[in-house]
Amino acid sequence: MILKEIHDMETYLAERCYCPGEIYSFDGFFYQIFKAEQECELLEESSKTFKNDQTEQEHTISKLAVAVKPWSKEPDKAKIQILYVMVVDGTIHDTLRMDATENNIKGIKGFITEQKKFEPDEYDPGSTAKSLKQILDLSNGLVIVD
Repeated sequence: MILKEIHDMETYLAERCYCPGEIYSFDGFFYQIFKAEQECELLEESSKTFKNDQTEQEHTISKLAVAVKPWSKEPDKAKIQILYVMVVDGTIHDTLRMDATENNIKGIKGFITEQKKFEPDEYDPGSTAKSLKQILDLSNGLVIVD
């Protein structure tokens, strides 16, 4: 399967990401670029339908975990990523990414099916903190604007 076969992923990547294709990590700081043509595998999916008491309309919320094969100019350095995708009424509202470690695969499946909390980890433990330290060492401060 390829990413663009998941709900409206092609439109999401092209038009609704902060910049085209950017999907941020769980820490919200670092991103990777994804393309609609990337190969992927559905790991887990859960859907629930509920009725809005005020409008009496029915809505469906789906949560998906997708393992995405790397796309990179340096394929040997790229590693498989997991995308957590939240879909409301067939439209993707949010995505987050994480390394496809054993802990994260098990954790995201439990989160989607049973709403179990888990702590994501990294292929290289401490690499996010190291990268953040390198960025901060280049400057006198950091301003984050939402």
